[in-house]
Amino acid sequence: MAHSAPSQVMACAGWVVDNSDHHRLSGKATVIRYAEEHANEIERAVRYSTLGASGGICKKSAIIAAVYCLIRDGFPQPEIGDFFRIANSGIPQGHYDPSSALIFRNMVQQHNSHSPEEKRLLFSAVISALNDFVAGKQRQMKYKFDIKCYELLNKIRVADGLAEK
Repeated sequence: MAHSAPSQVMACAGWVVDNSDHHRLSGKATVIRYAEEHANEIERAVRYSTLGASGGICKKSAIIAAVYCLIRDGFPQPEIGDFFRIANSGIPQGHYDPSSALIFRNMVQQHNSHSPEEKRLLFSAVISALNDFVAGKQRQMKYKFDIKCYELLNKIRVADGLAEK
């Protein structure tokens, strides 16, 4: 599989395949197979997450996995690109209200931990922030974890045969 960011792609695939509080599926072979089967969407998620970045604040696996799930769910991709150009550069632009992207950017810069709780927060924040961005909803406060955002992850996992309904 040819791509520019193999560790990020594998981290994204691993998050989607293995994310469960109760048990782990697979192992390395399943993650590699999954990454190969969904290489185009995963690589697109990596590219969107790093658009406009000089330092790439959004290279975390939970962020990339959330973008991947949104792509697989049919979320409008030009909006994903616009969001991450603002979030990564810090420069407000375009016809959307950039508050959600800028608040998301600040949150990412403040969260360096790799704990499961941090990953859940970042995954949830991507989903919430992008939905706010597209809706033009002004955001005044930081994003918090929202369990409803995990419905999208579970939908993708069920669709791909990685989890039961």
